[in-house]
Amino acid sequence: MNPTPPPNPPNPPTGPPNPPNGSYGGFSPYATGAYPSSPVKPVRGAAYAAMTALGLHALTLLVFGGAALWTLYLLGTAEIDEGLLDLHDAVITVLAVQGSAGFVLAAVTVIVWLWRARTNAEVISGSPQHWGRPWIIFGWVVPILNLFVPRRIVGDVWEAVAPSKGTALINAWWTLWLVYLVGDQVAGRMDGESSLDAMRAQLQAFVLLAPVGIAAAVLAILVVWRITRHQEQHADRIAQAIAAPPPNPQP
Repeated sequence: MNPTPPPNPPNPPTGPPNPPNGSYGGFSPYATGAYPSSPVKPVRGAAYAAMTALGLHALTLLVFGGAALWTLYLLGTAEIDEGLLDLHDAVITVLAVQGSAGFVLAAVTVIVWLWRARTNAEVISGSPQHWGRPWIIFGWVVPILNLFVPRRIVGDVWEAVAPSKGTALINAWWTLWLVYLVGDQVAGRMDGESSLDAMRAQLQAFVLLAPVGIAAAVLAILVVWRITRHQEQHADRIAQAIAAPPPNPQP
């Protein structure tokens, strides 16, 4: 009787074991379905749009802050007449219209960029963010919540891509933004006053708020750019990990 042949040895594994969770932003490049086709979406275009709008808003504040200072100078040196009062009203109107238009443009472009950056942050960190996507929009407009929700969302995105960098830049930007936001609301409430002292007070408020708003816009540009660059660096590393051939199987 012929002896029974020994069973065939098991086939060696076709690929290496998955790396530990978090090695590639919480994903394994060798696990089926672990990655979408493009795990980190490009955000540079949205970042450029947001930074441009923020820069235009800062330039608008600079121009109209100078116009308010010039009008304030005229109120202090020239004889007050109907024409000068009309000039004051025109300056305030232009400040309100142009400032609002620039603010809306900056707000829309920043929200578009933040929506994409937040989505990437979830891919990179492998963990959900504290605030859901609808709050990227509603967090800016809901009273009381608009004083801290946008800061928290941006902070979460920052910590997901640059946890070792600290949040001093974000804190400085948000502090200046809150000062500008509250000051602008106070100055706007002076618009119904017709006395000369009230006009001077309103113009002085605009002159003081303009540098604060400009500084807040500049810091916001830095925040957008640094988060974008950190995400691009993560995207490069993840793409290299996906493109790299799997290591040789262990015998």
